[in-house]
Amino acid sequence: MTFYMPKLVLVSSLWLLVVSLSCWQEFMQLRDPTYDYQFDTGYAMVRSCDIQSLQLNRVRLLNMYLQKKS
Repeated sequence: MTFYMPKLVLVSSLWLLVVSLSCWQEFMQLRDPTYDYQFDTGYAMVRSCDIQSLQLNRVRLLNMYLQKKS
């Protein structure tokens, strides 16, 4: 019994910590008005076609700059 007692204390304290933190997190989410809020993040995403157009614009600007120098 003495062999298992420290393990039992350690595991039960960790289990109690995890359960209490998960309950607290759930309670705080239910009190939060933005808990079920839907974000429209379509504008914030950078699409690959946008990146390609930016690269093409950079190449065009570099080409125009080099033409003016020569």
